[in-house]
Amino acid sequence: MNIDTAIQLGILILTSLSLAAATFVAVRKSHNRRHGVRLDVLECRRDHAYIYRVSCRKQTMYIESAALAIRIRIANNTDQPFLVCDIQAHEDGIPTRPLLVPPHHDAQFSDDGIMFEAPLTLPLTIDPGKGVFFWIVVDAIIPSDLGHLLFELYGRKAWADETVKKLPNQLEKMSAFNEYLTEKQLSSKFKKAFGVELINIACHEVSTNLALKAITSNKSEFKARFGVLPRTAVVEVLSMINSGESPVSFHSPDVDKFHIDFMVGTGELRRISIDTKSSALWFI
Repeated sequence: MNIDTAIQLGILILTSLSLAAATFVAVRKSHNRRHGVRLDVLECRRDHAYIYRVSCRKQTMYIESAALAIRIRIANNTDQPFLVCDIQAHEDGIPTRPLLVPPHHDAQFSDDGIMFEAPLTLPLTIDPGKGVFFWIVVDAIIPSDLGHLLFELYGRKAWADETVKKLPNQLEKMSAFNEYLTEKQLSSKFKKAFGVELINIACHEVSTNLALKAITSNKSEFKARFGVLPRTAVVEVLSMINSGESPVSFHSPDVDKFHIDFMVGTGELRRISIDTKSSALWFI
């Protein structure tokens, strides 16, 4: 091998090594950006699962969803800032929905509700080597048969609410009105009077829910309008199922996970998933 050939071969080897090193660095950086950020659920306050939404369907009352406070940790172990643009939640197969309460550093819990302090504003930047802890509140949808049983067990406080008292009566009036219109064939008269054709009027569901009440710019209060689902709900529901007093299925085969989605600055979606397939009462 002559000198020129050896030099060219050496240059080719060095170039290959440089390209390999650059590729390795790029892959490592990409891996660190993806896996160097940890998103974890530190705590679910199952001792304070608040009755969030109650509804009425066909004269039957249900607990439709429960509000659950979850503490999140995000640790950025990369050399780049991590930007969280939005946070949403949903069950498998259900569209995402906004949080009931956005991120707050601190929370104080009671049966009357939650007092939040030190809100975090989105988008939120987490610097390299830093971490952040915060509380959010999500609503967990309850299967209808289980929701009916839970309302029977824990809905006494909801029945005292003036809005809830009116729900069955409102539904009955709407259903009766629909039957009257159908029976009398009054659609044409409505079209003449209002310019629209009335095909059908029915009220299948009426619901009412909690609200987040702003107190100051630094504090927010989540009021427990309908009370709390206690941990004893698991025991009581199982007892009624095992005794044959209720047809409710304790297992929820249609929903395997509850997802908390983080939309980040790179445009990707990062997710924390909570296993729910073992029990329809996963939130208690």
